[in-house]
Amino acid sequence: MRSSIINSLIIIGLIVVTLVITFASSLLRPQPTATLSATTEQSEILLPAPDITIKDLNDRDVKLHDFKGRVVLLNFWASWCGPCVGEFKQFMKLAQMMPDNVTVLAVSIDVDRGNLDRFLARYGKGHENIKNLTILRDPDKSISQDIFGTIKLPETIIITPDLKMAGKVAGLPPYPWNSTQMQQRLEQIAAPHR
Repeated sequence: MRSSIINSLIIIGLIVVTLVITFASSLLRPQPTATLSATTEQSEILLPAPDITIKDLNDRDVKLHDFKGRVVLLNFWASWCGPCVGEFKQFMKLAQMMPDNVTVLAVSIDVDRGNLDRFLARYGKGHENIKNLTILRDPDKSISQDIFGTIKLPETIIITPDLKMAGKVAGLPPYPWNSTQMQQRLEQIAAPHR
């Protein structure tokens, strides 16, 4: 009888410890968000986007602030990220559908350039012909992690034409990037700046 009480107390104790650890870790872990805020709210204060410079596939500098006047989707991804595969194809289609309003800056955090090249050969055929889609590299995570705090992929920062951060989508968005709903939201972000 006594051993069954002790066993029951041990099991209850383990359950309590598990629940406490789960709750505590959920408080420390950044929560996935799918915010596309500040589309029409004038009273909301938006933070300015950092004036970052990052290398493209040809090792040329690309400055975020050179895209002033356009909605920028600053997307952080990697070749080993499963959700990034489908999302990359959506970004390619979105860029083709909105060439006048949107620029997609797809920032790979792959350390091995070969993995990035294989990913593009398999999933990004024709990306080089999409003028408003630029592939960039951040192998040391000095931009993605150190500046934007990105630890979960994919993650996209939505930047307004006046270079303010209007929202962040951590993980996959609630609807595809190339969907009608997303195009309407991005049009709303672009509209006050035309």
